[in-house]
Order: sequence, then structure tokens, then C-alpha cells
Amino acid sequence: MLFKFDPNEIKAVYLRYTDGEVGATSALAPKMGPLGLSPKKLGDDVTKATGDWKGLRITVKLMIQTGPD
Repeated sequence: MLFKFDPNEIKAVYLRYTDGEVGATSALAPKMGPLGLSPKKLGDDVTKATGDWKGLRITVKLMIQTGPD
């Protein structure tokens, strides 16, 4: 059965970060791979956005809406 694409579907992904640093990208790959996102680029973007909270453990909520290829 083929994956049915819904352009209006929005997925929420919760990630836990410690000290404002991204863990191993191999930990992000199982969550981001099926959505067609690069774990390395996503990790870099989240690190840049959460730089103000260095030293704290934070939860990041990503709202992802993918479009047709």
C-alpha cells in the first residue's frame, strides 16, 4: 500500500535538548527521516534558535507541514 499524501496534515514532533546543544544526529534521524527532513540541518537550526537557553534542559515542539515534491 502506498503512502497517502495529505498536504494539509501537520505533524507535531517534540524533542528534548540539554544545554542548548543537539545530541547525535542519529537520534534525530528516525523521527525526521520519514518526514523528508535532514537531521543535521534541523539540529543546527534548533541549536541556533535555542542558543539563549544554554545550560537549561528544554523541550522543543516542531510543527511540520510537508508539501508535495
